[in-house]
Amino acid sequence: MNLMNTFTIKIQGLKAVALLSMLFISTMAFTQSKEVVLVFRHCEYDLVSFTNRYFSILNKDSFSLSCERLQEGTYQFHINEYGPYTLQYPNIFGQNIQKSLTIDGLTNTIAVCVDEFVDTKKTTFIGALKATDKLEIQYYWPCCDINEKATFYIKDGIPYGELFKGKKKRKTKKLTSEQVQFLIDFEKKLNHIQNGQHNCEIKECYSLYFNGNLELRHFDETCDWSGFAKLKKIIFDIEDNK
Repeated sequence: MNLMNTFTIKIQGLKAVALLSMLFISTMAFTQSKEVVLVFRHCEYDLVSFTNRYFSILNKDSFSLSCERLQEGTYQFHINEYGPYTLQYPNIFGQNIQKSLTIDGLTNTIAVCVDEFVDTKKTTFIGALKATDKLEIQYYWPCCDINEKATFYIKDGIPYGELFKGKKKRKTKKLTSEQVQFLIDFEKKLNHIQNGQHNCEIKECYSLYFNGNLELRHFDETCDWSGFAKLKKIIFDIEDNK
């Protein structure tokens, strides 16, 4: 073997070693586990949701990734490669939410809103209220012996609301179109809240009567919604602790 052939073999050997090294580094980068933090947030209050959630994160092959809970509402999972993933979880209204995630390494924290409601487009009693109708929402909180109700009706073509604590009327309010829309959304959410995760020690009871007939009775055991407190604040300008 002459000197030129020996030199050529050495060069080719170095190229092969370099190629294998690059392939090894690339493989290590591909297979090295990367940690990503997932945070469930109650976005209306800008708080972490402390309710435990059952969720799954799927890769492009629909394989569910393992994860661990760091603290209430915060979880950590591991990925082997960047790219598209699918997050599946129930919101506070019991609706199954599916979100597409793109994990690209630019951030290692992902936040999602658990109080985001998916509109059901269903007809509501408050939305169909006529001059001869009356809608009544009764609210009962057994642990604190709170018994309140709100009634809604049409008078001279204008929607009104009345708030009662026990038998005592606290306030009468003429409603704006925005407040009527809030009540429409409230009723839709109330129809779903019973399907939430029942892992709360507090049970809030709701009964909806339309023209004296009981149309639904639901129990909120989510510790997340506080629906009647929001209704009092938005419709009657009354804070929950008053």
